[in-house]
Amino acid sequence: MKRLMMFAGIFLIASVVFAESAPGGPLIGLARAGSPEQIMKAVKEGADVAERDATGATPLMSAARDNPNPEVMSVLIAAGAKIEDRDALGFTPLMWASASNPNQQIVKTLLAAGANVSAKSRDGQTSLILSANSNSNAEVLRLLLAAGASANDADSSGMTALMWAAKENPNPKIITLLLGAGASGKTVNFNGKTAFDYAGDNGKLKGTSAYWALNNAGY
Repeated sequence: MKRLMMFAGIFLIASVVFAESAPGGPLIGLARAGSPEQIMKAVKEGADVAERDATGATPLMSAARDNPNPEVMSVLIAAGAKIEDRDALGFTPLMWASASNPNQQIVKTLLAAGANVSAKSRDGQTSLILSANSNSNAEVLRLLLAAGASANDADSSGMTALMWAAKENPNPKIITLLLGAGASGKTVNFNGKTAFDYAGDNGKLKGTSAYWALNNAGY
């Protein structure tokens, strides 16, 4: 069981490193930081919006993870990029945006295009869980909750969004939002721990009002 928990803890970090180092086609590279005009020009010249790199990532996934310009998402989607494609980890573009992109407009654009907020990765992680884990922009989490994301889903290690936020996220507002959305502080994961059990090791959270609210939520 401990091995499962360790895997879950390094899953996101490893997946980001793998995705960023994997070679891909010209559009995948351009999508990371290119402008809408550059993307549009590349597509008109024959670039394939369905191309994939060694991790199975598409240009839309690449843009969702790294590009701060929501118009790039719109250009790729209009050119036929599929919003529910998955890479080798089972991540969708929305999952990548939720986990890694600090601009909430990226998530907003993908949701407006019909992205499934309830989809799960191979490890059972939802966009909300990934956002709670590693994205300190509370507005990203707020958008996902407003779109119907469940605050109490757990991944394959039994870790909920609240647990991941308590363990990893430096922004106490994430805890406040999750508790306000009904996230349970009493849930125990496969390692026998609640969200508050992780909070003491999060230096940005410990001692804040969110920290004590999380403590109270465990009773």
